[in-house]
Amino acid sequence: MADKFQSLDIAAPPLVIIADGDTPAAQGNARGHLFERFIARVFEAYGYEAPSRASMNVRSNGYELDISTKTTLSGEPAIAECKAYSSPLAITALKAFYGQLCTERLESPTTKGWFVAIPGMTGDGHQLAKKLETKDSGFRLLTAVEVYELVKQKGWADPIKAEASPISDQGLLLTAAGICAIAKELDADTRLPTRILVRRAHGAISETEKSLLAASDYAGALPVFDVSATTVPAAVNRTHVEAPTLVTVVGSTEDFEYQFPAAPQFFVGREALLRDVQGVTKFDGTGQVIVLNAQSGWGKSSLALRIADQVRKAGGAALVFDTRTASSFSYVAAALQRATMVAVNDGLLTLQPNFSFASLQSAIQTLELASWKTPAAPLLIFFDQFENVFRDPRLTLEFRDLALSVRELSAPVSIGFSWKTDLVSLTENYPYRLRDEIRGTALVLNVEPFGPNEVGTLLGRLAKAAGAKLSLDLRQRIREYSQGLPWLLKKLASHILAQLKAGTSEEELLADSLNVERLFEQDIMALEASELDALKAIAREAPVAVVDVVERVSADMIQSLVDRRLLVRVGERLDIYWDTFREFLITGKIAVEDTYILRARPASTARLMQLVVANGGELATSDAVKALKTSQNVVFNISRELRQLGVLSPRQGMLVLVEQLRAPINEAKLQERVARSLKRHRLFGVVQQLLQSSTVSIDDFAAKLPPVFPAIEATEKTWRTYADAFAHWLDYAGLIHMRGQLLCPPSAGSKMRLLDEDGRNRRRTFPQGSPDIAIKYLQDQAVGLPSLPESSQSKAISDLQVLGVIREDLTVKDLECHAALTAGQPQVIELIPLLRSLPAVAAALARLEIEPTMRAEAVGALLREGYGATWAPATVSMAGTKFRAWARVAGLTVAKTSRKE
Repeated sequence: MADKFQSLDIAAPPLVIIADGDTPAAQGNARGHLFERFIARVFEAYGYEAPSRASMNVRSNGYELDISTKTTLSGEPAIAECKAYSSPLAITALKAFYGQLCTERLESPTTKGWFVAIPGMTGDGHQLAKKLETKDSGFRLLTAVEVYELVKQKGWADPIKAEASPISDQGLLLTAAGICAIAKELDADTRLPTRILVRRAHGAISETEKSLLAASDYAGALPVFDVSATTVPAAVNRTHVEAPTLVTVVGSTEDFEYQFPAAPQFFVGREALLRDVQGVTKFDGTGQVIVLNAQSGWGKSSLALRIADQVRKAGGAALVFDTRTASSFSYVAAALQRATMVAVNDGLLTLQPNFSFASLQSAIQTLELASWKTPAAPLLIFFDQFENVFRDPRLTLEFRDLALSVRELSAPVSIGFSWKTDLVSLTENYPYRLRDEIRGTALVLNVEPFGPNEVGTLLGRLAKAAGAKLSLDLRQRIREYSQGLPWLLKKLASHILAQLKAGTSEEELLADSLNVERLFEQDIMALEASELDALKAIAREAPVAVVDVVERVSADMIQSLVDRRLLVRVGERLDIYWDTFREFLITGKIAVEDTYILRARPASTARLMQLVVANGGELATSDAVKALKTSQNVVFNISRELRQLGVLSPRQGMLVLVEQLRAPINEAKLQERVARSLKRHRLFGVVQQLLQSSTVSIDDFAAKLPPVFPAIEATEKTWRTYADAFAHWLDYAGLIHMRGQLLCPPSAGSKMRLLDEDGRNRRRTFPQGSPDIAIKYLQDQAVGLPSLPESSQSKAISDLQVLGVIREDLTVKDLECHAALTAGQPQVIELIPLLRSLPAVAAALARLEIEPTMRAEAVGALLREGYGATWAPATVSMAGTKFRAWARVAGLTVAKTSRKE
């Protein structure tokens, strides 16, 4: 009587090896020796003498054995390389072996070569092997198919047949007691495995062998049933097996629901990536693999959902799985089964009667044998949150084999993966090699933050949701603080939308720093202490199974946290809604750096700072407008810089110093406060990296700004303005030293002042005024009769302070020099060493000493180059003229030049 069910003959019958041992290493070594004995038996069956082993390696995913032997009849030598892995071997392994074979033939021309590849070779490897076998009668490829047929032919094992239930994955089991036939019994409806069937040609299977087989990768903890040990029908007393939990990714229900990825109808941008994927998912004869790479919160899950929607609209089928529920390698076959059945129900394909999802191999074979309605309608299976899989190397290996197998599949199937690039485990067992092998088979798409247009689209939707036009200042603030990160943009937008609907004015929102830490603090502000403790406990283990926390956290409390969307439930697991929020719960800090833009130099804020300090640290904005005789908009712009730097507190209608700067306030304390704020800014890290090699010009620094602010669109001139402002604030804080237009490593403390009442904040880097005026100023000071206008005095003071002749309090450092100056003998000061101590001046002095007739334009050009400045020609000429005058006063011979030269 014909079998009611058929068995799916997969392309490569599995070879399973089990062995007992006290340790995993001992078991692995024992399995290696069983494999060696089995290979020896195979070669003896092909007419060779008992081979001698050249080397044997037992690896985590297979076995390697090199042997040498000779034919029984003719005594011709032979070498063999035997590899048994979990996936087909690459062509490189075959090329290496054939090169070795050719080397052996240099001494023994009749040497035969056998390449044993279990389960088999990749497509290009099979093509090469076929070519070699055609051209070289002394070479042969042996795969799992030929080995299995040999075993059946020799009667070493009695294959299992389908009876009461369908079976699949028929293969061989090697134990210390001999060879057995194995197969997987399937559920008649789902075609997922329910138990393992085993049969020995002579004798029963021991309990030890059953336990070892059940613990193998082949069985995956399924119960083992010895077919030869009983007459009870195979379908009786089967143990119920729980299928892996499969959960698909859920999208948001609105634009700014930040706890979930954007559903396709709320998706924004990414046109270039979508075009790339559209080209890949078009069937070109083989399956395709896609990998989405990005940092946490950059929109990978949203993009995966949008890609799936794109495939469905093209007539295909698509599922996006949340792999946080993946806990065993049987998950892979179960996910393929779910997706395939969706495609079947959608009418995209028809399965053969003997289809199976007992393993990855049988699932791939099922898809290979299916009848597809049209290659233009692909099946897309996406595995999101894949960084969780990397915790389990064995599970990662199964997914790696999936990626390799799909690339060999002649069916319109696309597999997608998305994982976070900033959450990489630093442990030794992190599967870097497997990750890279998955990526090596795929089209890798790097997901970047949103650009100006994408942010603009969402800001337009925010205005529509708020029912009001957003001011330019608020829109700009959101662009700066969101950093183009989709999750942060939605978080900020959700907060602003709620505040606007509650009656908060835009002025109040702008006064607030919109700091993400404060937003997270608002998330937990209403929680009771016990709820916060529970949330932190779950965060430390997330994603964590519900059963692992119910004894510590009540079900009601879990449900409450889920309802508030602080927790998300993924199957039977709990997770925090964002990785950044999880980090905040665990450490109290976040890795998101500040990305506000500074538009004005420190000097622009000096008068306002002095006014606030003079009023005891609190001043109404309206009073500041009157006192400074300016507009409210100007005061707002100046105070915005100080708020962002943590100097002023956010308070509507008021300018208030932060508590840490209250009396007594001094310049050092203010600089320290600004420095602490700037160190949290992303640009500080950029500057540090740039200064590792050399000094940096403002223009070079400005070129680094656009990637830091991806949501901002600005001209090259505007970026330079921002860079200049930021650099001068860094200089004020003592974090760098500004030398003209060059950023240099920090040296002495900053000479810039914001709290001095005279408001002197300009800093010269070399004397730029007339030396005669400077000398006249000193002579006037000596006799106490000032004769110079105030503007000339200011220039003289600046030049003398640059040279170090007078102190900050305007007193002369050297009284002897003072007397000499008063007597009209400036050479006594020895200006040459003072000038040479100034940055970029030494080169100009050296050239003048060699070439006393050097024109002012050439001298100015040297100074411009030394300071990285962008002077106009007139400025270059003026700087050179003044410098020549100082060199002449210092005692250097500087010849006069004709204007006509």
